[in-house]
Amino acid sequence: MVDVPRLTTDRLVLRGWTAPDRDAFAAMNADPDVMRFFPAVQSRAETDALVDRIEATFASDGFGLWALESRGGQFVGFTGLVRAADGLPVSGEVEVGWRLKRSAWGQGLASEAAREVLGYGFRTAGLDAIMSLTAQINVPSWRVMERLGMRRDRGADFDHPRLAADSPLRRHVVHRISRDAWAAEGDVPGPRHPEPIAGRGGVESVSLARSHHFSKSVGDTIGLVAGIGVAGDAHAGVTVKHRSRRRKHPEAPNLRQVHLLHAELLDELRPTHQVGPGDLGENVLTRGVDLLVLPEGARLHLGDTALVEVMGLRNPCLQLDRFSEGLMKATLDRDADGELVRKAGVMGVVLVGGEVRPGDPVDVELPPGEQLPLRPV
Repeated sequence: MVDVPRLTTDRLVLRGWTAPDRDAFAAMNADPDVMRFFPAVQSRAETDALVDRIEATFASDGFGLWALESRGGQFVGFTGLVRAADGLPVSGEVEVGWRLKRSAWGQGLASEAAREVLGYGFRTAGLDAIMSLTAQINVPSWRVMERLGMRRDRGADFDHPRLAADSPLRRHVVHRISRDAWAAEGDVPGPRHPEPIAGRGGVESVSLARSHHFSKSVGDTIGLVAGIGVAGDAHAGVTVKHRSRRRKHPEAPNLRQVHLLHAELLDELRPTHQVGPGDLGENVLTRGVDLLVLPEGARLHLGDTALVEVMGLRNPCLQLDRFSEGLMKATLDRDADGELVRKAGVMGVVLVGGEVRPGDPVDVELPPGEQLPLRPV
């Protein structure tokens, strides 16, 4: 029997695994929503093998993935520390991780448990640093990492070697926190401290389409919904909605919830192409913000409350030519080094909802640390 340290928080007990936990854990791992950022759901045999490995790490390292129990005695998932698997650029480093059943989402339980685990790692296990990694598209986990006071290490991001090159889960991001940084936060890290506002522009128009059409209808206002996108738009949703991508990966998370386009591109195109607001399918037309040079992780504050994180560049497609012959070529260019430049705007996910209207300000918040160029998404 493995002796697992027992930890407690205001709402949770972190403890060793029991036989009934295996039944509940297997049901949780068979839930496609719980496993949407993993390559596949897990079978009962795979679940049992995972619990066996977890118990072995407590025996070898003195830490591992604790079973989480609510104060009411219900199994709700796991949180803990584990060494990163072999074959990864971060192999051997200690990672904080979590997985909770669906009914436990949205209550701050992952952050609460992980905060206790960080304290154990630094105070009791004597670790100097702890990292966390996840698929780049797993924005919910990013937000937990930030609430823990972890900082993105962009130079450590990597393509997972065990995932196919076209898998939406392949690109992984790494966040870290050191013992000193954790101590400076007073043992209770808060959200990531944002970088100073890097620039300001404005919203020129807003648009949406309730069905799948290339162009969108201009309106007086649009409502952004956290984790979903533009309320009422055909591309709003947790999972991918663009039809070409949905055919290949129907359960992939939606990284294209909001399409933002710079009005300066329309100015450039108009001598040859008759294009106006909404014609190129954007939800938000901006002016005065150089969207194409924003780095990965840049955030756009729109209006009073809305916050959008930029995920990547829009990849121009043949629908542009159907709208106006030669338009696709006009939205592509080459830089001084001959590298392809995509000019059709950027895609983002909604972190904080709110109403967005023409005339609203657009403030740019740059991510801390190394800033990496956007890639097509």
